[in-house]
Amino acid sequence: MLFKVLLVLFLVPMVEALLLFSLARLYGVAFSMASLVTSGLVGLLLIRTQGGQSWQEIRDDLWEGHLPDAEVISRLLIFLAGLLLLIPGPLTDLVGVLLLVPVVRRMMVKLSRGYLEHLMQQGQIRLYQWHS
Repeated sequence: MLFKVLLVLFLVPMVEALLLFSLARLYGVAFSMASLVTSGLVGLLLIRTQGGQSWQEIRDDLWEGHLPDAEVISRLLIFLAGLLLLIPGPLTDLVGVLLLVPVVRRMMVKLSRGYLEHLMQQGQIRLYQWHS
């Protein structure tokens, strides 16, 4: 598992850089920079509007032992789209934009709920509460 994570952490920035250089060569540096800044600003806006409330609601639902509803997971996916748009690069931007498409998001909500349900049945979800 650690190897896969490290591989992704190494490969994604490499692919992003290659794609970004290719776009800059095709459309110019100004267009490439403008698209990076624009996607970053859209990402920040999505993060601000969706915030951590969705994550808190999912955690509370799981803590109580039931599956989060589709709307909460959908908001969390929009938050994730914002994070992906904030990361510079065309690949993460593409995935972030795809998560903003309602049909794709509904499909991801179904997959996420099914996966969470499977993990809950297997007893593989562990939640820890921090006390200060």
